[in-house]
Amino acid sequence: MAVKDRKEREREARRSQILQAALDVFSEKGYEKTTMDEIAERAELSKGILYYYFQNKEDLFYELIAREAEKYYTSAYELIKDVNNHREFFSRLFQFHISYFQENRKLLGLIFPFGKSSPVFTNDKIKDRVSAIRNPILKKVTELRGEEGIVMFEFFWSYIIGLSVKMEQGHDVKKESELFQKMLKGVLK
Repeated sequence: MAVKDRKEREREARRSQILQAALDVFSEKGYEKTTMDEIAERAELSKGILYYYFQNKEDLFYELIAREAEKYYTSAYELIKDVNNHREFFSRLFQFHISYFQENRKLLGLIFPFGKSSPVFTNDKIKDRVSAIRNPILKKVTELRGEEGIVMFEFFWSYIIGLSVKMEQGHDVKKESELFQKMLKGVLK
C-alpha cells in the first residue's frame, strides 16, 4: 500500500510540475505561440512525458485553467461561506478577486485576455467544469437574495471581468476599485 501511495504522490507531483511550467510558458507567450516542446523544456521533462499526462496542448491548457479556477473559487468560497448579508458577500468577493490576481498576475493573461471572448469562456468543456466549481458561490448568493442574487452576481461578475481585463493590460485599477466598494456600500439594498 505504501508503494502505491508513493507512486500516486509522485505522479501528482509530476503533473503539478508540468502544470506550473505550462502556466509560466503560456503566460509569457500566450496560448497560440506556446509549444509542447517549450513546456517540456521548462518542466525539465521529455515531451513524451507531457503526452503521457496530457493528450495535447489544448488538454493541458484546459486542465491548467480548471486547476486554477478550482483554487480561485475554493478560496473565494471559504471567505464568503459564513457571510449573512449580500453587501458583505460582494465586498469580500470583490476584495478577494483584486488581491488574488495581484498575487497571481500570470493568470490574468490566460483567463482574461479578451474578456468573455477568452477561450476560457467560449469552450463548453471548460465552461461546464468552471460552472460546477463556482456553484457553491451561486448557491450562497441565492441563499442571501433569492433569484435576484443571481442577477446581482452576473452584473458583479461582468464588472469583475472588465476590471480584470484592465489589470491584464497593465492599468492601475485602484480608483475603479474604490468606487466599486463605495457603490457596494450605498447602492445594494
